[in-house]
Amino acid sequence: MVESIATRKRLIAATENGVGFRLQACLVELLDLALHAKQAHWNVVGSNFRALHAQFDEIAQLARTSADIVAERLAAVEVSPDGSASAIGGSPLEPFPLGWISGPKAVEAMLERIERLARTNRTRLNEIGRLDPASENLLVELVTELEKAAWMLRVQQPT
Repeated sequence: MVESIATRKRLIAATENGVGFRLQACLVELLDLALHAKQAHWNVVGSNFRALHAQFDEIAQLARTSADIVAERLAAVEVSPDGSASAIGGSPLEPFPLGWISGPKAVEAMLERIERLARTNRTRLNEIGRLDPASENLLVELVTELEKAAWMLRVQQPT
C-alpha cells in the first residue's frame, strides 16, 4: 500500500512540474503531423508519386501511433489527454500547403515539420528527464523515430 501511495504522489508531482503540459503539447503536434502527412499523401504529384504516397502514409501512421502512446502516458500521470480539433488548431506547426504539391516540395514541407518536432522533443526530453524518467524514455523513442523519418525524407531530396 505504501508503494502505491508513493507512486501516486510521484505522478501528481510530475504533472505539477510540467510533465503533463509538455506531453499535451507533444500530443497536439503529433496529431497535427499526422494530418499534414495525410494531406501530403493525398496531394503529392510527380514522377516519384508512388514511393512518396506510401512514405507519407507511413509518417501518418508513425504520428498517430506515437500520439496514442503519448495520450496513454498523459492518462497514466492523471492528465486528461486533449486531441480535439480545437486543441490541434493550436498546434505550432505551420499549415501544410493546400492543393496538389510536387514531390520535392512535399518532401521539403514534411521534412521541415518532422525536423521541428524532433528538435522540440529533444528539448522536452531534457526538461522531463529529471521529473519523470518514464516520460523521458517515451520521448527518447519518439525522437529516434522522428529522426529516422527525417532521414528517409532527406534522401529523397536532390543532391
